Amino acid sequence: MDKIHELERQVIAGLIGASRPDWPPEDCESLALHVTAAIEGLTLFIGRNKKSHGIYAAPEQEIARVLRVVLGTKSRPSQREI
Repeated sequence: MDKIHELERQVIAGLIGASRPDWPPEDCESLALHVTAAIEGLTLFIGRNKKSHGIYAAPEQEIARVLRVVLGTKSRPSQREI
């Protein structure tokens, strides 16, 4: 299972890097880790007769929305203050 998650993170990090070539690889990898965690977490809401718990979009739509917001920001993940 770890190999599958690692491959998923690598693919997502590559997509992030392609869309934000100004970001260093470690920032792309960091965001990819969070994206894969979000994907895994949102799978709880997939399935027939599942409660949405306030998530009204399909999981893939919600992930796409979050990525558009994050990738549209000017600062890199390592530059953000928490």
